[in-house]
Amino acid sequence: MQFSPSQIIAPLSLDTSESAPPSELPLPPTVAIRFSNYTDLVEIPYTSNINFTQLSFAVWIYSDNHSIVSDPCYILAKKGSFALGLRSDEVAMAFHNKRPGWQWIGSRWKVPIQTWTHIAVTYDSTRDQACIYANGAMVFEYKVKGKLKGSSQPLLVGVELKLDSGERTRFKGYISQITLWKTAIDKETIYAHMHGKIRGDERGLLGHWPANEGVGNEVKDSTDYKRNGQMCENTCWWMSLDATGGVPIPESTLMQDMKKMFNSQVASDVKLIASDGREIHAHKIILATRSEAFQALLFGGMRESKEDVIRFPDLTFEVLSILVEFLYTDTAEINGDIVVNVFMAADRYQLNRLRALCENYILQNISLDNVCTIFQTADQLHADKLRGFCFNWIINNFGHILTCDAITQLPADLQKEINVAASVMHFSKKRRISSAIVLE
Repeated sequence: MQFSPSQIIAPLSLDTSESAPPSELPLPPTVAIRFSNYTDLVEIPYTSNINFTQLSFAVWIYSDNHSIVSDPCYILAKKGSFALGLRSDEVAMAFHNKRPGWQWIGSRWKVPIQTWTHIAVTYDSTRDQACIYANGAMVFEYKVKGKLKGSSQPLLVGVELKLDSGERTRFKGYISQITLWKTAIDKETIYAHMHGKIRGDERGLLGHWPANEGVGNEVKDSTDYKRNGQMCENTCWWMSLDATGGVPIPESTLMQDMKKMFNSQVASDVKLIASDGREIHAHKIILATRSEAFQALLFGGMRESKEDVIRFPDLTFEVLSILVEFLYTDTAEINGDIVVNVFMAADRYQLNRLRALCENYILQNISLDNVCTIFQTADQLHADKLRGFCFNWIINNFGHILTCDAITQLPADLQKEINVAASVMHFSKKRRISSAIVLE
């Protein structure tokens, strides 16, 4: 393909040494795309023609041999927008902007041969700055001007360069972990990319192609854009001795599948009848496996173990439904109208997780209207944390509590406990609440 920037521009500043600054390197890629023939190419359908104020790209490269030509060979190229290449092993970049325009910018920093090197480029028109980073350290800086022009052309990886003279040049080696951002990334992000910690869901990503498939012709984009690249015919994979593979693991559907079985007549062997006569179809083995109380009820030699209909005269249909659905899915949709009744049922049937879910809901919804009722229920069920929280809530807001009728409905021993504690907190020990309720 013939879309070479017109010339090489010498660097204006910064490091011109031929080796990277000291930097602790992570483990290099163990799977990459191999480029050795002129037809080797990966085409990525990133065809956005939006102009960018900022842009960054990063990649791991392994150059197989020294370049013998002075004209660059491409690593990445998006015609009419930006490019990254090597010129006699020197890292060079090009941008279609106001200044310097679509021309190569040579860095004089040379990539070591037969060594993995991490290259990152940032473009920031708000600071008139373009930078090259090698193995996490900035090795070159150049003054630029204007927004980076977009292009409807695809992003090409490892594409050959055809010169006007007819000569063909290309990068020979391996390329892996290609990433684009619509921001000028900082060093922390560069380090994250170097260490393989980019997941694909980070803000600012335009695409992330780990290039670790090792099989097939597709180079998958792990961002939600799903701009998967295609390897041209005969382009192949490279793997080191340390290469390992993997496949995407689908999310578990166990909870959804179990929810389908709730109140399903398929293979149901027991009916549970609520206090209003409505029934729920269930499976004995699931109920017994999930609850020791149900195991004793269904398989412990009780009368119910010989029946296929079990009645729960003290449980409403709503409470029984939540209880049984929890046994199937380990989740519960709880609301304030029935949470106390579900809490009591969970305690009776030894469902500690459901009991804790109810207790947590109650703690987050304590109010003047319900605190006394909840305090009494917690006392009856020996729910120490819930009881203690309600007790402290009551004595800290004792003045408001005295305006409610609910406290007079509590058992005498609980009223006495509250009054004594409130007296100590709000009055001296020698003084008692003159308006306190007579408890004995």
